[in-house]
Amino acid sequence: AWAGIIKRSFLIDNQLFFEVGRDYEDVLWTPQVFLNAKSVEYFEKVVYIYRLEREGQITSKLTRENLEDNIYVSNFWYEKLKQIELNKDLKISLMKNFAVRFFVSIWYLDFLTLNEKKEIIQELQDKRYILNYRNSIISKFTKVICEIMGFSNCSKVFKRIIQLKRTLKNVI
Repeated sequence: AWAGIIKRSFLIDNQLFFEVGRDYEDVLWTPQVFLNAKSVEYFEKVVYIYRLEREGQITSKLTRENLEDNIYVSNFWYEKLKQIELNKDLKISLMKNFAVRFFVSIWYLDFLTLNEKKEIIQELQDKRYILNYRNSIISKFTKVICEIMGFSNCSKVFKRIIQLKRTLKNVI
């Protein structure tokens, strides 16, 4: 769903196209629209409703590709923000927002097969610097566990927490 109206010429002139074959392509695309815009107008009126947990929704499926794309998005913006002239505090704030996807990959890692998990762990280790961009107690906790116990054991801890949460949700 689009939350805005954008001139076609603006998209073409700035080469702003969705990346084909990726989940979360909107997270790669939308901030680039704002970063390239000379002006933005905001209308304080609801024009669409976002439905949670709808069939076919990317965030409801758990695959190796889905977690890889989460890591890709975090790293894409890490690299992109290094190249862009922006206020330092704004860069950090944006990166903390994008890093959430990296943490999600850690939290759901243990739900994959062993071979898939090994592939993702290598990606996480290669990009572990993203752990430094945390904006919540849970992400700070995740970083500490990863540093002490490693990505694999951290994901096992979160799998148990997620399973417990699901069980309690069904009981209540």
